[in-house]
Amino acid sequence: MSNIAVQLFGRLHVRYDNIEVTGLDVRKVQELLCYLLIHRRRPHAREGLASILWSNTSTAQSRANLRRTLWQLQHLPAEPIAAELLAIEADWIQIKPHLPLWLDVAEIEAVFEQTKGQPGEQLSHAHASAAAQAVDLYRGDLFDGCYQDWCLVERERLQQMYLALLDKLMGYCEYHGEYERGLAYGAAFQQYDNVNEQCYRRMMRLYWRAGDRSGALRQYERCATMLAEEFETTPGPLMQALVERLKTNQPIDELARATDHAHAGEEISLSELALHLRQLQVSVDRHGQAVRQALHMVEQALRRGGSS
Repeated sequence: MSNIAVQLFGRLHVRYDNIEVTGLDVRKVQELLCYLLIHRRRPHAREGLASILWSNTSTAQSRANLRRTLWQLQHLPAEPIAAELLAIEADWIQIKPHLPLWLDVAEIEAVFEQTKGQPGEQLSHAHASAAAQAVDLYRGDLFDGCYQDWCLVERERLQQMYLALLDKLMGYCEYHGEYERGLAYGAAFQQYDNVNEQCYRRMMRLYWRAGDRSGALRQYERCATMLAEEFETTPGPLMQALVERLKTNQPIDELARATDHAHAGEEISLSELALHLRQLQVSVDRHGQAVRQALHMVEQALRRGGSS
């Protein structure tokens, strides 16, 4: 069996035997492949799959669309790839289990699970190295350009994993004195979330430890500006305490330890609360999608029963 490598972050890229697969320019073919790869651990009923990918059409039309899209996927220039990727039955479709498949999404998910619950300063060198390799795979949002509901939910879920790994790497770099590297991870974090106070606090400490007091204070000013614009609020007490110590050249190590454990009992800021709520929303949306799919299938079964 041949090797298949798929990149879902940013633009979709598929390699088969180390050769780029062409012919994947049909949008629905891309969507179908992406959806199946994201949900690769379970089989999918054709009817439910069709209702998700073609939610604005009738059941008959959506199933016809799915048949056509599957045919297009099965007749790519690298034709054997579909046969190796997919297990297709009369009513079910799924990615084949135990397939020798490399998937960038799977790499980030695996490292996230391996490091779950570990503060950055407690990461082993091996885990920090794995996290660094994982975040390098994040070349953009999941399946960039797709705005289907299912994709938006998964995009947010994976982005939160990416940000969590960046946060751990910032903590690891601060603990090990790799300040410039830590600042680079912080800058990457802020490209996707520019109101997270914990990130700003880490950035302030990294700048301070690197000998750049002005850079540390600029982070505070930027944080204050973004919170005022987004939430009409001001930085929380931990930020206020940190900036006062920086302004008066007081030691920050004890405060840094309290800051790192803010989520374990300290009052969190509005921006951090917003981050947690976004994560909760992702979970709710995923369950809601599953319920809608099941309800649709039940309704269709009832209609068929009523017409027989």
